[in-house]
Amino acid sequence: MSAAHHILLVEDDPNIGRLVSRLLSSRGHTVTLAVTMAEATERLEGGDFQLLILDINLPDGNGLDLCKAARNRGSEVPVVFLTARQEEEVAVRAFSLGAVDYVRKPFGREELLARIQRHLGSPEVPLSFGSLALSDDNREARANGKTIPLTPAEHSILRLLVKKGGDLVHRNTMAGAISSSEGASEATIASHLSHLRTKLKKAHVDDIELVSVYGAGYRIQKK
Repeated sequence: MSAAHHILLVEDDPNIGRLVSRLLSSRGHTVTLAVTMAEATERLEGGDFQLLILDINLPDGNGLDLCKAARNRGSEVPVVFLTARQEEEVAVRAFSLGAVDYVRKPFGREELLARIQRHLGSPEVPLSFGSLALSDDNREARANGKTIPLTPAEHSILRLLVKKGGDLVHRNTMAGAISSSEGASEATIASHLSHLRTKLKKAHVDDIELVSVYGAGYRIQKK
């Protein structure tokens, strides 16, 4: 069986939504279904998905705008459009926004699965830094044999910092990762970092620290 991934499916047609969800679930993937642009935006906030499958015509917006917003926040998650829109110019627009595939309805089930699996690829190596290890499955961190529960925003922040391996994470990048609107404020990010530092201290994670770089962003470093 292929490796399991977390997929956000944005589809307002209930029949197609159920069909695609079942297809992906049968392959071991976890599927979060959103039926409106507003719901999808909420799911993306603080979420950690390995693939987005987007319809274009939504009751309250356009999947192209959702893709653009995700890219503007610095998200590099693969985007596959699954849509009834047949126009070539719409497909070209989707690819110009960073889509990796464009599947027109009606579609063949096996073809859809093959296309999706092609863009999921191999699972990522578990992220770690010093004594800290991150789990994407349950949004937890582990250190010294202890589990550290994290909020979605805390997990997103810590994942960014660990993934950078000590390099600077710019403030705008971090803000985009934890907010689906205009970005989190400096005070909001500082609050999340403060809570993270407290949790790491309680778990006796003494070999690393989360550092604020004035006027630039943040990084994780070893002591």
